Amino acid sequence: MKKLIIPLLAALVLFSGCVRMSATEQLKRDGSMNVLVIFDSAYFTITDTLNSSILPNPNLTSVTERINNTLIYYFSNVNPLEDDLFINANESNDLAINASGFLGGNTFKYTEKFIFPYYHYYYSADFGNISIESEQLNESFLLELVPAYTMEYDIIYFGELVSTNGQEVEKNRIRFTFVPSSKYELTFKEFFITNWISRLIE
Repeated sequence: MKKLIIPLLAALVLFSGCVRMSATEQLKRDGSMNVLVIFDSAYFTITDTLNSSILPNPNLTSVTERINNTLIYYFSNVNPLEDDLFINANESNDLAINASGFLGGNTFKYTEKFIFPYYHYYYSADFGNISIESEQLNESFLLELVPAYTMEYDIIYFGELVSTNGQEVEKNRIRFTFVPSSKYELTFKEFFITNWISRLIE
């Protein structure tokens, strides 16, 4: 999945006063991640609409839970450059959200480099690299809507923090406030012996 699909994002923007979205990506040493997505609404009708409009990708290992007006989706072992988290309930190719910041593989980087005695990791989500592909909305309309929309976007990492432009809300957890056209970065490292042992049990 290499493109941004607009309709759901636009719907969330329009409902921004009624829907709170949070996403948590847990980075793994093999380059995959576990992803938690939560939609929390004040209205049953909006929750029902979201619940009936999108479905977790059946090709991924996932767990879905609904608690009143809250929809909770947990995905494990996601390939952030390829895997779509959701599909359209009616037309599977028309609506999808990629794991890499939900916007597509060109948005996301997660690299590893070994410089003795540490493995060094760099994570970035560049929301300035957005491609628009939609017959339903034009780009100017979207760009007028999107700046009003924000969400919580957390990254759980392993090892030691080196640098970030996010906020460290707790040990090994960085929080970004999602704002379109922004770039979020995280650099961290892990001692090679710890890394090897952790790979065996992860």
